[in-house]
Amino acid sequence: EAVDRCAPGDECVVLPGRYTETVRLSKSGTPDEPIVIRAEGEVTLDGTDPLDGPWEPYHDGILRARLSGPAVEQAFADGLPLSPARWPNADFEDTWIRSKWARSAEGSEKDLMVCDALAETGIDFTGAIAVLNVGHQYKTWTRRILAHGKGKRCFTYALDERLGDGKDSGRSWWDDRFYITGTMKALDAPGEFFHDAEAGYFYLAADDGRAPRPGAIRVKRRTYGITGKKVSDVHIKGFRFFGCTVHLGDATRTVVEQCEVRFPSCTTMIGESMPKAQRFPTPATGVYGDHNTLKGLYVAYASGSGIVAAGFDNLLEDCVVHDVGWFGTIEHAGIAIRPYRQDRTQSTVGHCTVYNVGNIGIRYYGGPTVVEYNHVHHTGLA
Repeated sequence: EAVDRCAPGDECVVLPGRYTETVRLSKSGTPDEPIVIRAEGEVTLDGTDPLDGPWEPYHDGILRARLSGPAVEQAFADGLPLSPARWPNADFEDTWIRSKWARSAEGSEKDLMVCDALAETGIDFTGAIAVLNVGHQYKTWTRRILAHGKGKRCFTYALDERLGDGKDSGRSWWDDRFYITGTMKALDAPGEFFHDAEAGYFYLAADDGRAPRPGAIRVKRRTYGITGKKVSDVHIKGFRFFGCTVHLGDATRTVVEQCEVRFPSCTTMIGESMPKAQRFPTPATGVYGDHNTLKGLYVAYASGSGIVAAGFDNLLEDCVVHDVGWFGTIEHAGIAIRPYRQDRTQSTVGHCTVYNVGNIGIRYYGGPTVVEYNHVHHTGLA
């Protein structure tokens, strides 16, 4: 309501509180009279909603509660992330532990995964999602498992992509990593969840089999706390984001500064590595456009990229990014500088700290980009 009333030169001051809404910007300021939207005190934009039940027993310590709407890809218990049902099991704290991924065996090749441990599960994973760090290993794909079976040590999938080295088989496929998710059949460890959107049930493997207390479980329902398209001369300052983030598209001379973003995005599928006709961008904190500034941002715990700035003459300064790019694909970087409408990426990244990243710390796509005085460490972890 407030930002919809803003005119050039106006300031929208947001008082302390937790706001569960998506604010969509539609008004622009001018270079001399920008619109300012700032937090006064502790203001949190929350992308999650509570799931209070009622809970009912399902089986083997698993509880379920009614939950309609799109499939939930991220959920929290008392502010800490639950783990999506997966095999092999892994908690959020295990993000960078490679032994928590299954390992391929001799005989694996493009479109075929061989793994002795698969047979030991006694599960038919047909139709589940395989997260595949395979082939040249600097890219990770997500694909549906086309055929598997109980007691079988291999499954098939369709990569639908030619690898850069052109090799569809051989030893380079025998030392790869993968895990399986996206199926109720993998729900077997305390702290895991699965949302069957079609049936309208949220399943939770509880630590003690007892129903969570009211308010303990929250599910991610909104991608963005603040978003806008074709806006200019808007300044956003001082907000906290939880389970959502800020993203501006086709923006000019906007400023986003002194914002703290935790758990901005979490996706099951890697949209950038889908078959060409099915690709889609993974949501990320950032801005697309020209002459924009991202300053003093703290971004942590994103399954995809930390910060993305696409366009000409953008400035990223004094930002901290960590624990992002969980899949290890080259498509997701700590900070990514990309072209937008023009084939140029002249931007500056300075005095930023980037660490704990699955692949590249700071990635730029050519052009006279300046990357200077940054501290980048512990990258390539996946």
